[in-house]
Amino acid sequence: MKLKYDPTLITLTDTTEILQERHPDLTPNEHQDRILTALHEATHMVTAMHLPTGRVGFRAIVRVPRKPTKMDGCRGLSGKVQCSADGWEKAIVDFAGIAAAFISDDPHKNKVCGSDAHYGMETVSEFAGTNDKKTIRDVRRELVAKAFEIAVCYWEVIDLAATAMLLDARKDGGIVGKRFEAIKKLAHSALDQSNSPSGYSREVSFSVPPVVSAYVAAKGILPSRILLLPRISNIVDYGYPFQQ
Repeated sequence: MKLKYDPTLITLTDTTEILQERHPDLTPNEHQDRILTALHEATHMVTAMHLPTGRVGFRAIVRVPRKPTKMDGCRGLSGKVQCSADGWEKAIVDFAGIAAAFISDDPHKNKVCGSDAHYGMETVSEFAGTNDKKTIRDVRRELVAKAFEIAVCYWEVIDLAATAMLLDARKDGGIVGKRFEAIKKLAHSALDQSNSPSGYSREVSFSVPPVVSAYVAAKGILPSRILLLPRISNIVDYGYPFQQ
């Protein structure tokens, strides 16, 4: 199936102009929230595509405020994408949403990352094979840093996928069937190009902040005084979500 819009020719920011015509009742802040949600879900999806055991299902949603949806399991959610991985890599897919929130400086990061932190930590506890707190902290630190590394490496691909999700969603924000398969194919192609010698380049709407790049370069091992944000250490060191 050919997508209605070619997301390679449209920036993520420019989707607002198109979507304002489709959803004229949404406020500018609601349109911006949907952009951030699309980035969040696209980061989960692209991370799963990159990982050896990762897999992506057959639907996603970037919810439109005040629009009911018939998609099962999406009530009360602002967004969701079917994707996962096996073993430790499942935690990386979960933690990827945290990376998206920090790269885009999502003002709602405390809320949107809560479930990602919870599910990621559940996976760590399941596969750690120990109750030793230091070992669990070290594993969390490594997997969160890996999630950030993948998100930074493929941020242009993520931006492309998020753009496609917004442009080709249904009126309720759902993306299913052939539309979702087309978006997956587009993202896979961009991933392959990104891994080729020529690479993949695209104008992104949110540049990776220098502090995130530093965090990735140090593989998450930074002194607490210059850690990405103290809230990251709340996850990797203490096992609970972000705090103000």
